[in-house]
Amino acid sequence: MCGIVGMSSSTHPVAFDMYVGLWALQHRGKESAGMALSQEGEISRIGGMGEVPRAFRGLPLQDYTQRVAIGQVRYSTAGVSGSCNLQPVQGEFRGHDFFLVHNGNIVNVLELKEQLGGKGEDGENQVSDTVVISRLLSASPAEDFPTALADTARLLHGSFNLIALYRDTLYALVDSHGFHPLQIGRRGDDIFVSSESCVFDQLGGELVRDLRPGEIVVSEQGDWTTGQWCSVTDLKFDVFEWIYFLRPDTVVHDTEAGMARRHMGRMLANEHPADADIVVPIPDSANEAALGYYEQLMRSGSSAEFEPWALFRPHTVSRTFIEPVQAIRKQYIKLKFNPRRQLFKGRRVVLIDDSIVRGNTLEGIVGEVRAAGAKEVHVRITSPMYLFPDFYGIDTYREARGLIARNCGGCVQKIADTLRLDSLGYLSLHSTIHSVLKASGPASDFSKTSFYTGPFTGEYPAGQGDFASIV
Repeated sequence: MCGIVGMSSSTHPVAFDMYVGLWALQHRGKESAGMALSQEGEISRIGGMGEVPRAFRGLPLQDYTQRVAIGQVRYSTAGVSGSCNLQPVQGEFRGHDFFLVHNGNIVNVLELKEQLGGKGEDGENQVSDTVVISRLLSASPAEDFPTALADTARLLHGSFNLIALYRDTLYALVDSHGFHPLQIGRRGDDIFVSSESCVFDQLGGELVRDLRPGEIVVSEQGDWTTGQWCSVTDLKFDVFEWIYFLRPDTVVHDTEAGMARRHMGRMLANEHPADADIVVPIPDSANEAALGYYEQLMRSGSSAEFEPWALFRPHTVSRTFIEPVQAIRKQYIKLKFNPRRQLFKGRRVVLIDDSIVRGNTLEGIVGEVRAAGAKEVHVRITSPMYLFPDFYGIDTYREARGLIARNCGGCVQKIADTLRLDSLGYLSLHSTIHSVLKASGPASDFSKTSFYTGPFTGEYPAGQGDFASIV
């Protein structure tokens, strides 16, 4: 899962705006950050490893005068986490450079490499699928870039949101299922494309609309046009975006992520109430859901207290789930959460979390909470059991053997025993989807069949490709 941004202005440089936009998407990836800027043949590509402030440290952004740019914050799902896969990726088409950023995961990369005739075989398993896409674009026989981009998209299986920069023009494209968000916004004559609407808010702009499955948008000089690169589409928005990835203030398909999570918490309290003294969210992605859980308990007559800051989280440590290495994730967990002993001692606790994938975070927290003197530790999860690997934007396919629910044979009690819990409850898939629909406004495109649920059901609408043997 990555965050991608494109912007075009007819009046002023956009380097600093791009920096702000990428920072607003930091929660979607922190392995690297980069941007490419262009104006009348003057091209710059800057960035580096790490989070946004580190990646651009020491660079005089005010000196970059270009008015068109694309950028990405990366969470690697293919290829190594290294500078060789820093985006935007650069390529050449008809004698001119282009730059490309990508959010998603291509599942037929091996087949595509064969089609390319073995080009760039050195270290081939080290490069990202985005590099492969750029090679396909460069090799395209099409006469113009938008046709080459559309033709290339027809070769790809999996999930892909693409933004390209070619000859001072922005191109944005969404796969035929619309697995992940890509939105267009504006600020006066400035045009923005972003993974999430929070970018437009941070830049003083406004959301125009979501790109549709199979759509391609072309933007230049303060205007944009749109078309379809494929005629058969089927919206399957990744439900895990609502559970975890989206910022709570982001609005996608007329649905605010924070409100969807609030409804998840309420429905979870109906399905799995806990007899507890305090309700505690595991910050930050479970904050809204925990509030909803507490609200619903209160309606049923519970005397539990809501303690939203019982687990202290220093925000110098960011999301551990998107760390690329298991050992780093485990160390960060110890730094990330510290229980306030006076709030836990001698009390029955229900911890609210968004999901259990590997179990690293929860196992560490439960141990710390028990050490702080909790009398009982109950856990409630605002999503279904995570049983299957994901191939469309999260790297759990790399560590399918590490999925705790899979290792416990899908047995709730066995998972609870492994994590030393007094009880454990998961939100049903029906209620997860219903929560999103309940939060949706009148302009939403969602129905109960509009969601990709592979990690919970093992259903993959764009196929499994190279990873079929993992399931």
